Amino acid sequence: MFYGKDWMTPYLNLNLIYIPIHENKEHWYLQVICIEERKIYHLDSHLTMETLDYRKDTIRSITKAMSRIIAVVFQTQEFIFKVGDLEEWHICEPRGIPNCGQSDNSAIWVLEWMQMQHSFVSTLYGILDEKLVRMKVALTLLLGNHNEHKKTLMTNAQKNWEHVNDLIQ
Repeated sequence: MFYGKDWMTPYLNLNLIYIPIHENKEHWYLQVICIEERKIYHLDSHLTMETLDYRKDTIRSITKAMSRIIAVVFQTQEFIFKVGDLEEWHICEPRGIPNCGQSDNSAIWVLEWMQMQHSFVSTLYGILDEKLVRMKVALTLLLGNHNEHKKTLMTNAQKNWEHVNDLIQ
């Protein structure tokens, strides 16, 4: 776990943990651990009575693993809660998520929910503009500090905007 401290923020700043879950190579759903509320949210665009228990069991297993990871990576820090308590937190499904009846765009829903980052709310609205989500994700990736071509991209974009402005004027 040498990389843990590089990729996980210090615990005192941590309130939400987003965990995308890919099931059977066809469906995605999202687990959000909300430390402040001491709840685990299960965001799922295709949840049925047949899949509910299985997916909650999966979330419980991942939560158990996550509590162990937190304990190892941050073993010298004090926690607001006992790490083992995390496994006892209630799993709930936020309101407002539509059941799409299929899994074709479940990954897009997960991407949309993950973009909430620090503004996560447990009441969600069931509106999805798939093209907009895809565009936001592409821009986030292109403009991220990890992209070694970001500077070239920004320079070329600026030149193109200047060219467009010259044409308009």
